Amino acid sequence: LHRIRHTNLTAYDHQDLPFDQLVELLNPTRSMARHPLFQVMLTVENNPAPSPGLVGMTASVRPIDIPVAKFDLTLSYTDRDPRTGQAATGSIEYATDLFDRESVETLATRLIRILEAVTAHPEQPIGDIDLLSAEERHQLLTTWNNTAAPVPDATLPDLFQAQAVRTPDNIAIIFQNTQLTYAELNTRANQLAHHLISTGTGPEDIIALALPRGIDMIT
Repeated sequence: LHRIRHTNLTAYDHQDLPFDQLVELLNPTRSMARHPLFQVMLTVENNPAPSPGLVGMTASVRPIDIPVAKFDLTLSYTDRDPRTGQAATGSIEYATDLFDRESVETLATRLIRILEAVTAHPEQPIGDIDLLSAEERHQLLTTWNNTAAPVPDATLPDLFQAQAVRTPDNIAIIFQNTQLTYAELNTRANQLAHHLISTGTGPEDIIALALPRGIDMIT
């Protein structure tokens, strides 16, 4: 937190640098789809907004709803106004081509979680902060990872042999312009197995392979 504060305050030493000169020096890759220098902006309003002074009239500042996002993401924070007691507010403007409302709401929730953790323990590394809530962690590790399935009590060769019996004419392997059915692949595998047996190879013996990528590597 202290390092980020120092970096941001130091940047003010160059706040008068013309934008055109900055773009010329950096020479970024130009694209019509995004800003050349940055795509995410953070704005902080920590000065009370001036009240319009119109003689004989009461006026107030009202926000204008602009339906076009200038950047991919814009995070805006307005500090509490001590004159009116207006509470601090925050908002996120986003490009709907890149984000939907649910994604941005999740982003906002996690940002708040980071800010709360940093202010509570400013000495802890950013990498130690847990972005996920208990519900999100359960969803990732349990709900979405519930891929358990019954596994037959058989070896891989036995399972392949059974599949070859069930669907002998189905395509088992394709490489470039060559393809083999389960029956053809099973025949080639059995031929190789019998050849190895004839050379004295037995169970648990190590067989070295020196083959290019292709069907022969599988058989």
